[in-house]
Amino acid sequence: MRCGLVPALCLLSLLLVACSSSAPADTDDQTAESDASSNDGDHLLIPDDDAATGNPLFDKGPYGVAIGDTAANFTVPTDTGDWDLEEHWDGKDHQVLLFYRSANNYAKQMFQSRLVMLLMNSPKNVHYFFIAGGVGEAVAEMLDPVRAEAESALDIIDDPGHWRPRLHFVTKGASEIGGWLSEWYAAGGGFILGVDRAQKIRGAGLPLNWLTQEGDFEMAGYEPAYWEFDLKRAEALGAEADPIVLTGIDGQEFESETITFEVEFPAAAAMADHTGLAVDLEQVCASQAACEWDRIMHLYICGPDDGDTCGTEVARWITAYGMGGRWVTDITPLLPLFASGGKLKFRLYVWGYQAKNYLSFRLTKGGDPAPVGWKKLFVGNPRFDENYNTQYEPVAFELPTGAQKAAIVAFITGHGNGSEQANCAEFCPFESVFVVNGTPFEKDHPDAATNDGCLLQVGDGVVPNQYGSWPFGRAGWCPGLNVSPWVAEVTDALVSGENTVAFEGYLDGTDYVPVVTDAGGYRAEINSSSYLVWWE
Repeated sequence: MRCGLVPALCLLSLLLVACSSSAPADTDDQTAESDASSNDGDHLLIPDDDAATGNPLFDKGPYGVAIGDTAANFTVPTDTGDWDLEEHWDGKDHQVLLFYRSANNYAKQMFQSRLVMLLMNSPKNVHYFFIAGGVGEAVAEMLDPVRAEAESALDIIDDPGHWRPRLHFVTKGASEIGGWLSEWYAAGGGFILGVDRAQKIRGAGLPLNWLTQEGDFEMAGYEPAYWEFDLKRAEALGAEADPIVLTGIDGQEFESETITFEVEFPAAAAMADHTGLAVDLEQVCASQAACEWDRIMHLYICGPDDGDTCGTEVARWITAYGMGGRWVTDITPLLPLFASGGKLKFRLYVWGYQAKNYLSFRLTKGGDPAPVGWKKLFVGNPRFDENYNTQYEPVAFELPTGAQKAAIVAFITGHGNGSEQANCAEFCPFESVFVVNGTPFEKDHPDAATNDGCLLQVGDGVVPNQYGSWPFGRAGWCPGLNVSPWVAEVTDALVSGENTVAFEGYLDGTDYVPVVTDAGGYRAEINSSSYLVWWE
């Protein structure tokens, strides 16, 4: 999807365009200076000199310096005395270390930005450390303006007493403090480093404010917000009672934009005992360039006669700009598509995104009853224009005897931008409407064309600080996020015997007639797959 322009931000037209399934768009040339803190580097084990004593809550290792390794202790001198990680450790707080690197424009801009928005928007369970890249007197020269800015911010916010002891100004330069922090600083160009509340080392993306096009302290706060989401997800998955995890892809990269694979599910009788199904996808990028653009990615289940063409969608994602990610998507409403069990074939498809993929399915028991039957409704990616509502014929159906409840399940995302006055369909809040026996069920897209629609979803899993215009709201999706199935119960609209359902699209309640500004550009389209499912 070439991501288009938020109308109020036209001056950023070369910077706000994302990508399409057919061609990349422009991006910020300066992202070549990207934060290298996500570079794992060489694995190095660090012994714990205090393994038999110390804080019992502090993990005793083994330690490393790579992203994802358990973090060793560190002690840094600050304005209020030495601050020791293990001494303060309680397993509840994240640590974010912000390094001033004079050779990195984004780092310099960040250290010149305001702190108040960071403190207002950050999770509360964070300690921030400000560390200069210089030595001697240069340390104070770099940090004194930030100290002053911090005092100004504390005068503005409602909870200065909470934040004052959580802002730490390190009085020695990054190369002088010693230990593994100095080694990390010397090894690369990163300027944000984290230790999450699970004591794991975290990297970061590019803390660029896409409205000002400058590095910004505020953006750094979205990193611990994502870590908190990630850890809560891990805790929820760990609390599942005896899930069945079925591996589909184990580290494979795309070949010709497609990975076809098979998974052995339990037999049909055993599948009927399961009430939950999720698909777990993790992607790892070898480089920023390998995963440069946001792409629409589909997972299809193959019917018995499909071969490798597989046209029935069961999951959808939008990849992150220049980064990987992990997404666990609840697709329980589509369990009937898996009901036959046994060996099932799938096709994972994306255009031009060369990540290493790890995909598995999670079957669980004990939840609410799952649906037992399904019918495909409307599938396509037609142009959204004045002819859109003539392209899908209504579907007639009768529910089987014994059906007690029914719902529509759909994946709907809008794409196309910069070619029409309304900037549809990625950045216009169109309405998708299913009409069941005359009763409408509407999926709206209020985040489309907002400046922060995706930024505000970091706590729901959007990968933060991507290397593209990730914060802006889209119609039904965000870069670096799974597309959750939309579910609308339609039981009360059904009648005995034959029912009909139609699918329509509108902008502001009327047929959309585009005012075309670039006939050869990426015109509006709506990508949809929908199903009727029912319960007995």
